[in-house]
Amino acid sequence: MKLCLVRHGETEENLSRILQGHLPGTLSERGREQAVELRNQLCLDDFDAILSSDLTRVTDTVDILLDGRMDIPWLRNPLFREIDWGSMTGMKIADVNFKRLAADVETREMLYERAVQAREFLLEQFVGKQLLIVSHGLFLRSLIAAFEDVPLDALHTIPHLQNCECRWIEVKSVFQELLNTGIANIDTVYGGVRGTTLSSHHNLRHWHTVAECGIRTVIDLRDGDYTDRLCQLCDANGIHYFSFPMDSHSVPNERIADGLQTFFELVDAGYFYIACAMGLHRTDLALSIYWVFHGAEKGMKPPFLKGHVVNGEMVLERFNNKVVRRLNSLYAYLTEHLVIPIPDAETFKHRKRELREYYVK
Repeated sequence: MKLCLVRHGETEENLSRILQGHLPGTLSERGREQAVELRNQLCLDDFDAILSSDLTRVTDTVDILLDGRMDIPWLRNPLFREIDWGSMTGMKIADVNFKRLAADVETREMLYERAVQAREFLLEQFVGKQLLIVSHGLFLRSLIAAFEDVPLDALHTIPHLQNCECRWIEVKSVFQELLNTGIANIDTVYGGVRGTTLSSHHNLRHWHTVAECGIRTVIDLRDGDYTDRLCQLCDANGIHYFSFPMDSHSVPNERIADGLQTFFELVDAGYFYIACAMGLHRTDLALSIYWVFHGAEKGMKPPFLKGHVVNGEMVLERFNNKVVRRLNSLYAYLTEHLVIPIPDAETFKHRKRELREYYVK
């Protein structure tokens, strides 16, 4: 996961040298110019999503960066706010005795703990992604400290961020050790991992790594009569096992529909290992169903269909015969049986097209 951390543009309150805290803040003319300059430096297409504080000085900065673009998911979260100065908010910095703060001020310890919560949120929801995070000076320094294991009493060693300065950090995936095992077709996806099933003798040695990396659930997509061994291995390693049989046509839609809500919840929770015999076609199909009927509503990007892309090109015949065939039949079934909310016909058609065109990882 790569993070581009950006402090908001200069504000009138910065110029007035007051404690802004949770005040909305008003960008100065120079602050708006800074955001435009940063927009010209960044390539927004490189980012999977934007996460930001919900305070006005930050959202105004993001608005300038986006310049009207609506195609990049943007999540505003109060977790990314600046330190809360409580009843001291709005005071002139020169008048503040920082050794005797009001009782309702958020302490540095509390801010650091909030940054740790933000770190855990990012690791659970955005594994393997490249994110633009727009926030505030003190919070971003605390977030850097949380990621780099800098203790609170050494926070002063992290340089201050200037207005609209961007600072990159690369976060090692919590699944990196698992990715290094050489398991066939393994990759990160939506806060979890995809790959081949681990019930063969060849893969038994990897179960310790699976457990150590924090995998909580194995989602088994095979529909044959050979799931008992995998279920037993999950039990032995304290991992939840979920059977969700999947293929392009033979598994009844009713059976798939019955497991959809649980499947969506397990993927949303992250730390899953979704698997089929080769870790390719059934996995592509299950992830396509997740995105078309659920993930797209949350602003997620389509999954990379590694079993349907050869040499950077979508194999359309394979895609149409397997993925589109099941999506169409499942959509028809869900239209008659309201098991979950479904998109309207035009949106469904658009998402299938987007799924087909999103073949570059």
